[in-house]
Amino acid sequence: MTFAITATDQQMQTAVVDAGSNFVFTKPLSAISVGRTLHAAYGLIVRERRRYFRCQVSVSATIRSKASTGAELQGETVNVSEEGIAVTTQIPLEPGTHVSVRFTIPGQIRAFSAESKVCWYDQAKARALWLHFLSLSPKHKSTLQDWLGKKLEEVLPQSVIGRFPQNDGRPGRD
Repeated sequence: MTFAITATDQQMQTAVVDAGSNFVFTKPLSAISVGRTLHAAYGLIVRERRRYFRCQVSVSATIRSKASTGAELQGETVNVSEEGIAVTTQIPLEPGTHVSVRFTIPGQIRAFSAESKVCWYDQAKARALWLHFLSLSPKHKSTLQDWLGKKLEEVLPQSVIGRFPQNDGRPGRD
């Protein structure tokens, strides 16, 4: 999220929005105007944070290479986000390798399955690799977003949550 502070000039306000600012504060600033803007932005900020939030979770994962060998690796997850998953494995996979990954997050009965691409492999960090999800079913994506949203709320300070209640009192709810 980006914020800009401008003069009251309408052309300047339009220019900063066109340049990519999500919200514009207009001078002179007041506690009320800043509070209103931040309140309006809060849900988007939490949603953006959730998108990149990596929730630490340790569950087993199965990785199947899309190469002709179709080798299957067993691993342990390190963390999961909306964009992908970090997994430790005993066998390295080259960045760019296309794989499918299968794992279950706590509290869910059905396993997630996603076509993925190896973004990096780090031998020094306990043989960890990062898989970027290329395709995740809409249902799995929605379930993962909800689960990550709840996990993020668990780590947000109550003082932050209490300042910006939305609908049911929880931030970032759609």
